[in-house]
Amino acid sequence: MKWLRRALLALVLVVFCVVAALLFWPATPAPPGTPAMKPQGVVSNVQPSVGMFETVVNAVTSSNIEGVVTLEGEPVENVQVELLGRKVTTSSKGEFAFQDVPRKTTLVVTAVHGDRVARAQVIVTGGKQFPLPLTLALVPGHRVKGRVLGPREERIAGATVECADLSERRGLFRGPRGMTLTFGSGAVEMGPLEALTASADDGTYDLRLTPGRWRCSAIKTGFSIASGVDLDLVGDQDLDHRLGDELTLTGDLSTSDGALVTDGRIEVLQSASAAHWLTLPSSRLDGQGRFSLRGLSAGEYDFEVYAGDRVTTLHHAVPPLAVHWTLANETILSVVVINSALGDMVMLQRPESPGGWTGTGLQNGKADFKGLEPGAYRLRLNQGSVEQQDQVTKEVQVVEGKTTIVELEAKATLQVSGVVVGPDGKGIATEVVLRRPPGARLSLRYAPPTRTDADGRFTVALAQGATMMLEAKPVAGLLAPEPIEVKSTDDKLLIRLTKSSTVRGQVVDVAGRPITRFTIDGAEHQNDEGRFEVPFVVQSRSSSNGVTRVSMTLSLRAGGFVPREHEVDQPTGDVDVGRLVLEQKRDVVVVVRGAKGQPLAGAMVIAVGAPTPPFREGTDVDGRFTLVDQPMAELKLLVSHPNAVTTPVTARAGETRVEVTLPAGLMVSGTVSGRQRVVVAQQGELIELTAVEKGAFAFHNLTPGPWRLRALTVSMEFASMDRARLPQEFQKGGSIEVTVGANGVTGVVVP
Repeated sequence: MKWLRRALLALVLVVFCVVAALLFWPATPAPPGTPAMKPQGVVSNVQPSVGMFETVVNAVTSSNIEGVVTLEGEPVENVQVELLGRKVTTSSKGEFAFQDVPRKTTLVVTAVHGDRVARAQVIVTGGKQFPLPLTLALVPGHRVKGRVLGPREERIAGATVECADLSERRGLFRGPRGMTLTFGSGAVEMGPLEALTASADDGTYDLRLTPGRWRCSAIKTGFSIASGVDLDLVGDQDLDHRLGDELTLTGDLSTSDGALVTDGRIEVLQSASAAHWLTLPSSRLDGQGRFSLRGLSAGEYDFEVYAGDRVTTLHHAVPPLAVHWTLANETILSVVVINSALGDMVMLQRPESPGGWTGTGLQNGKADFKGLEPGAYRLRLNQGSVEQQDQVTKEVQVVEGKTTIVELEAKATLQVSGVVVGPDGKGIATEVVLRRPPGARLSLRYAPPTRTDADGRFTVALAQGATMMLEAKPVAGLLAPEPIEVKSTDDKLLIRLTKSSTVRGQVVDVAGRPITRFTIDGAEHQNDEGRFEVPFVVQSRSSSNGVTRVSMTLSLRAGGFVPREHEVDQPTGDVDVGRLVLEQKRDVVVVVRGAKGQPLAGAMVIAVGAPTPPFREGTDVDGRFTLVDQPMAELKLLVSHPNAVTTPVTARAGETRVEVTLPAGLMVSGTVSGRQRVVVAQQGELIELTAVEKGAFAFHNLTPGPWRLRALTVSMEFASMDRARLPQEFQKGGSIEVTVGANGVTGVVVP
């Protein structure tokens, strides 16, 4: 099951990466008639420092945010860090902390040091901070300064100046709307990265941004939004913003049959005059279907209308300022299935898109497909016991603005009844499951489980002429037989559960002493001899060359000992597994320092060969990380940091504290020729990774000598997960070799 664990861990890391890489869109629209100024929790009259970066906290209680500010990998003291208008200064170790950060608040974080600026993301969920610690890496910044002017060239104080990051490195964001992800205890909407400030009394403003593509604008209540200006920032820039006279668009919304739409909202989706999408107005529909959108200027807009579960985009030029909008009827394909059965699904496909099937389950024998484009479609009814080539299909023409109703008649099914009994012949309450026989091409692997009644009786439906496999689920102390073949003509089936084999053994420590208290599969056992006796329960079943193999895994846990899994395979009777030895566990504290003796925050520590090695775990601001539940035997560790040489270290048997100093690494930098996202460096068995940003990459942790470099299109997280397989990528070609000298290498181009 290692591959499954890896896949699940990879999925979790992708979610963390996406959330940590993007900004969040405010979930609650502004009241009617109010411009959508800033995300909830940002006070518009606060004057933040330059180079600000939006982050999100989704916490169940107030929390603390802590981190470290670095410059070229070294901590920097006396740097001002700001969060929600609160300012702190870093310590001699570059550390900072904010106490009692309020819950569910959109935050702005920045660090400025001379001409350097740092931006970072942080999420707090369930009272925990991610990432921990937060590292703000200072990079060279460029000043963007100027004035905010009114329609008559008057200087405007207190205007919000916003700049949205449009760099390609934020490639997970596509267009004006963010993605919605479930993270922690709730869902969040993510929007583009932004920096913001407020104009001073004389109308001037000053921002410091990192190099890249930005779109800047200004907004203030009572004026229209200033036209957005795109910047390819490679140096300091002077930029004035001009606000226009405010225009308000009012109107009402109804359906094509004249009914008012009173439940919904309207948002400005995009316009040429807007800097980006967070500044654009929105309005809820009132009880008469009316809306009011303030802060507009003359020009063309796209408006997104939310009505019930519908989302419609309308285009309108301003002026005119009074409108009546009508929503066209929705295009719906409604499929009614006659003689439907549990587990049936309706599949939909455009004929010009072979293989592009979408499907939905049935509710009361009906399935609706909404929001379709008009045109030809192909329907298919998936019945669990019907071969794919025999499934019911139908061609249908969907008409725009109409509800097209189609009937599909399922293949006739026959009811097959039976009973599940125990060794004494009495009925057993359990579940039976229909599965496809070996080699069959069925759309579904099996139908949903069917529960027996208290007397063990059940009824399942099979398509006429179908053949399936029927399996009963075991219950405590009883073992289910092999799945039996069932035909639609069968009836009065009998499935008999037999007494389960018994698995017995003894749990001891490495010295052979009994462990008197432990759990097996969550059930507690306690006796002076450490013995146990549990029923054999089939947890996995596999077939090869006509031979079926069953097994179960004993999951042993005991306080102060390393957890252990023990597999019991194919018993023919009672099984004595003998002594199962548990090793005493320890927590190993790893302290990581740099070449100058300073603590290194964010160093990765991996226990090589451990059953569940930590993945990209970072040291804290003191350079410490604790490996928990490790065996007492010798432990091989691998310690790495983006700005230091990866170093192996050994924790001796019983040792609970290890200190390691990472030598300073050499820099190898350059560009990639395509749209790759990761560059891999290989020297012998050593593998290093670095992310590609804006087509450029840089290693800071390589050693002298020859290295092979190769660029990959996968994400940094997946490349890290498959680190052991990365050497195989070099066998595919497309790599280059560089020799790293005492001064490193620059200007490398990786194909």
